[in-house]
Parts: sequence; C-alpha cells; structure tokens
Amino acid sequence: MNIILTSSGFEYEEVINKVKSKIQKEFYDLKMLVIPTARKNEYNEEKYILDYVNLGFKKNNIIMFNDETADKYKNLDIDIIYVCGGNTFLLQKTLLESGFDSEIKRYIKDRCYIFRS
Repeated sequence: MNIILTSSGFEYEEVINKVKSKIQKEFYDLKMLVIPTARKNEYNEEKYILDYVNLGFKKNNIIMFNDETADKYKNLDIDIIYVCGGNTFLLQKTLLESGFDSEIKRYIKDRCYIFRS
C-alpha cells in the first residue's frame, strides 16, 4: 500500500527525505493533488502553494482539490495525493458524500502515493 502517514506534513527534513525515498522522483517532477478539506475555511491556498513551490514542487503540477466539484479530479495523471491535517471527521464525511473516496482507492491501486499529515 502506498500511504505515508505523518503528523507534521512537510515541516521536517526527515519527513521530506522519507517521502523522496519512497517515491524516488524529484518533487519538481511530481504531480500532486492537494486535499485541504479537513482544514476547510482555515486553509490559505496561496500560502500553501508557495510553501510547496519552496519545497521544490512545480506550481503547474499542484492541483488543489475542491470537494464541491469532486468529479473534476477523477482520472488525473498524478503521482501523489497530499491530504492536509485537520478535522478527520469532516474529511471523511466530505469524501464519502462526494464519492471521491472510491477514486482515492483507485489512485492507490494505480500506484499513486497518498501522503497524510
């Protein structure tokens, strides 16, 4: 299974190195779907995108998930799904209601990495 769980996200070098060793690609080459749903209404998208770019991700390779249009994120060519920390119950409820939970399972089956902070 391709799931990496952490309580610190990309805050520590050790976590960054662990992610890089598992994925074996440079961040610049990764296509990442970010699911900030668990932090709804407290997530500053511009700030976080800048943080990801500063880590080495290419801005055009960062896709921000919006649970109101979940179907738009099916069948993407992505390497990693980054699920932000926050209210786990809200995240679960939203993903189940939108039906995107089954899409996440398909991404895992297709060798996409899921990264949960």
